Amino acid sequence: MIDAIGALAVVSGEPGFCRPTIMAYDETTSQPGIEVVEGRHPCVEISGGEFVPNSIDLGGTGAPRVLLLSGPNMGGKSTLLRQTCLVAILAQIGCHVPATSCSLTPFDRIFTRLGASDRILSGQSTFFVELSETAAALRGATRRSMCIMDELGRGTSTFDGCAIAHAVVKYLIENSGCLAMFATHYHSLLDDWKNEKKVVKLGHMECYVDNEDEAQQKITFLYQLAEGACPRR
Repeated sequence: MIDAIGALAVVSGEPGFCRPTIMAYDETTSQPGIEVVEGRHPCVEISGGEFVPNSIDLGGTGAPRVLLLSGPNMGGKSTLLRQTCLVAILAQIGCHVPATSCSLTPFDRIFTRLGASDRILSGQSTFFVELSETAAALRGATRRSMCIMDELGRGTSTFDGCAIAHAVVKYLIENSGCLAMFATHYHSLLDDWKNEKKVVKLGHMECYVDNEDEAQQKITFLYQLAEGACPRR
């Protein structure tokens, strides 16, 4: 225990870490929320190289509760989802967080649906595992939970996957009421929710394409969160 607390103290003293503000929450009058200004992924940053910080504002007073995130593969979507959860966990265990500023209401649970893996020895395919993790989130998430989902529905056909993704987003918004970050390549899903600006906001990870000819295109990832859906499909 002393080693663990000492490690948190050492990390909290590092430059670029701030003291988070835990906001009071009342079930009848408050809205759960998290605001991170120029947040960073603590593990990726330690591995070396320059890290591009990003800001997140969900829930609270007036901000939408759900972020639908689009953008290219390897553009930083998964990192943004993971770092937001890590910042929340660090804040709630009493550690300073890698950000310029951070404020949040306490979360009761954090649900994640990330990556692709199977449990073949148990007779569970990648798609089965994906939906099992999703079902656990839908059953357990409350108004005070955080839920992140990355590329839900890719384990099946495009139409079925898009239908699953739409149904899950709809349930999180209308039933769970939790804060959620949902990364997707289904642009029809973005179109479905683009007018629900009080509850859902669209964002994308920016990249620069320097040639219109697809055979000679070179893509530079900017790793920067921008507003709106990804302009290229």
